[in-house]
Amino acid sequence: MWAIGFLLLHYQGVAQDATVTGTVVAASDNTPVPGVSVTIKGTTRGTVTDSDGRFSLMANASDVLVFSFIGMATQEILVGSQQNMQVTLSS
Repeated sequence: MWAIGFLLLHYQGVAQDATVTGTVVAASDNTPVPGVSVTIKGTTRGTVTDSDGRFSLMANASDVLVFSFIGMATQEILVGSQQNMQVTLSS
């Protein structure tokens, strides 16, 4: 009986969201890109980078973050064990 409880607690712990932060920069000159849309793929959950290209979002390790900005190539990145991301977008 205790094993089932342990497994349920373990599963619940794995599925919980954690804060993922990061910075989005332009590949051309490595400057921060404000206004980049950062969403969790397949959901409407997301945020936008601030004036310094920084973002913060609650996500699971199994989530894929989609980074998009007009005039730049969209990137999809698996969160995995990353808690702080450096994302580079190219034209």
